[in-house]
Amino acid sequence: MKTTTPTTKEIIEIMKQASNALDRFNKAHRHLDVCEKTESDLELWSSNLRCHATTLNSRIIYK
Repeated sequence: MKTTTPTTKEIIEIMKQASNALDRFNKAHRHLDVCEKTESDLELWSSNLRCHATTLNSRIIYK
């Protein structure tokens, strides 16, 4: 299957949606009450988000 490169507008829209979703979540949930079992999952996904954001940021800056 051939993949097409997204346009700049599409990339910006994806970043806006992700940013807005996280902003809404952070405003609605100021404090997280999680158990130890799920805390490691949260840390993993938080790390994954940072990794993907950093990768995209680097690709934009160093294109």
